Order: sequence, then structure tokens, then C-alpha cells
Amino acid sequence: MKMSAYLYPKPGEGEFEKFIDSVKAAEEAGYDRAWVFDSQMLWKDVYVYMSHALAVTERIALGTGVTNPFTRHFTVTANAHATLNQIYPGRVLFGIGRGDSARRTLGLHPFPTASFKEVVRDIQTLMAGGSVGIVDHTGKTGPETHIVWAKEHIPTMMSATGPKNLRLAGALADIVQLQVGTHPDSIRWALEYVREGADEAGRNFDDIEIGCFTAMFVGEDQEAAWEFCRFSPNIAANQFADTVKYNPGVELPGPIDRLVNTPRATYDYWGGHCESDAEHMVLPGEVVDDFSIAGPRDKCLEKIKELAAVGVEEIAPGVLNGEVEQILKVGREIIPETQAIEATRWSEVLGGPGVTA
Repeated sequence: MKMSAYLYPKPGEGEFEKFIDSVKAAEEAGYDRAWVFDSQMLWKDVYVYMSHALAVTERIALGTGVTNPFTRHFTVTANAHATLNQIYPGRVLFGIGRGDSARRTLGLHPFPTASFKEVVRDIQTLMAGGSVGIVDHTGKTGPETHIVWAKEHIPTMMSATGPKNLRLAGALADIVQLQVGTHPDSIRWALEYVREGADEAGRNFDDIEIGCFTAMFVGEDQEAAWEFCRFSPNIAANQFADTVKYNPGVELPGPIDRLVNTPRATYDYWGGHCESDAEHMVLPGEVVDDFSIAGPRDKCLEKIKELAAVGVEEIAPGVLNGEVEQILKVGREIIPETQAIEATRWSEVLGGPGVTA
């Protein structure tokens, strides 16, 4: 089972140094990957930070966690990832979503799902050296073009919360990172939609890696652990508000339904996106538990084993900027155990093999 670290290019004095120290600590501790947030109105540039992180490490893989198809032209996104992968072969991951804070801070909704499939495929094609047609402002597709030097095979990670995007991730992604919490019922609920997308695309389920975006804090002080992890259910609640709005009649699993119906403050991107100490992040500890891995070592390991048993192959917690002590603690107390855990194939969790492509 893999362990990843989410980081962000946070502004402020000394924050760049904290970012670098954190990614170096993650590599030392045995983390497999570091994902870097991309939100141009809140934080600094993701590719600048990724390039520095790759330069000061030797093994750990770096990925956008996640970029989107709007704030940069998709050809530029393909070029950036291909460039990094040529300099640091095999250590770059392409993570993409519809755009949460990157678009909402511009007054826009996330990128339309109907257009998302084509642009993800175009980026994948361009990175690998293939050709795509570019649609102009009139909607007309022009002659095909390509990046003349790119021949990079870079794994695609797609993050997803609601049914439509879970299906799309199942159709397109090498890694599907679920943003539905850490309760097994929620994971099974999400995997059903991923399976539908994989089925429709004629894909073998077991070719798709399942990750879990979450928060994690290992420590004996349960209240402090919950406090660190409060951003995770709040982000999920913000996303599920749209899921309920745009998927009328969707049946949510119990843990997600409880979250949606728990009173909370309005989510404030400008007031502290992904920051658990922000004023809008207060939620009860029992709700936090359904969306995080928080508490003493044995409790955290038991939760991770539960996730492995329902098909999760990557634990991807954040936000770990400056949390060197916690990163190294996870390296000592958690990662040696998780490396020995073999996740159940998610096709088995859902009761049957996938489609053979």
C-alpha cells in the first residue's frame, strides 16, 4: 500500500523553505508520492514548486494534485508535465480535476463534466507525442497538431467526488483518487460509479489504482488529531453540496449523508482553504473520523487496514507543509506497516472481475 503527502505552494515568509523541508522529509520517511495543490488565486505556481521539489529529491514522485483544464490551455499543461518528466524520468504524475478553488475564486463553477473527457484525453495524447485537433473560438476543429519533442508516458490521476466524475475517472484515469472520506461504506459507494465508468470504457478494473484523498494525524491526543484533520470533511461537505444539487435523487451512503446534514459554516476559500484552523472549519470529532485517519497509532493502522480491505491502494493525506515531525513519525510508525499491507483488489470488493479490454 502506498503513502503519499499532499502539499501546497503556500505564500508567506519562510513557506517555500517549509515546503522543501516537507517534501525532503517525505522522501526520507518512505512516502511514495507528493501531490501539490494548484490554485492560482490562493497559492503560488504549482510547476515552479514541483520543479524545485524534484531537484532536491531523488526517488519520490511528484504530481499536480490537481490541476484543471481552464486556468492554463491544455497544450501548456501537457507541455509542463512532459518537460518535467524528461528532466526527471518516471517521477512525474499528471493529476487533474474539474477545478475547485482555482475556478470558484474566479466566480466560476467547476469545469463542465461534458467537456472534461475530451480535454483529458487530448492532454494524455499530447504528452505521449500524439496529435490532436484544436477547437477555435467558433467551435470549429482545425488541423491536428502535436508537441514535436514529447514522447512521455505519464500516469494520469483524476480526483472525483460525485457520480458523474467518478464514472469519468473510471473511464480515463490510471489512478482514481476518491474524495469521499475514509468510511468503508463511502468507498464502496464511490467504487460502484468508478466501475460503471470502467465498464462503459471496456477497461479492466484492476488496471486502475484506487487512492484516497484524506487527512491524517498520528498522535495520542485525539482532540489535537481531529483538530489537524478538520479540513477534510469540510472540503468534502463543500463538494457534496454540488453533488446533491446536480444529481437529484442520488442516494448517499450513511457517513456522507450525515456530513451533508450536519450544520456547518459556509465554506470560505479566502478565509483558509484546506486550513483546519480557519473559522469555517468547525465540525464534531465523530464527523471528522468518517473523513480522516486521526488518533493513536493503532487506531490509524486499523483504519488503514479497513481501507485496504475495500480496495484502497494509496493513502494520500494533507496538508503537510511544515509538519516534518509528523511526516517522520508516520515514516517510523505507519509506513513500515502499510508497506506490508496488500490491498484487496477492488474488483473483488464489488464482487466480480472487470471487463477485459
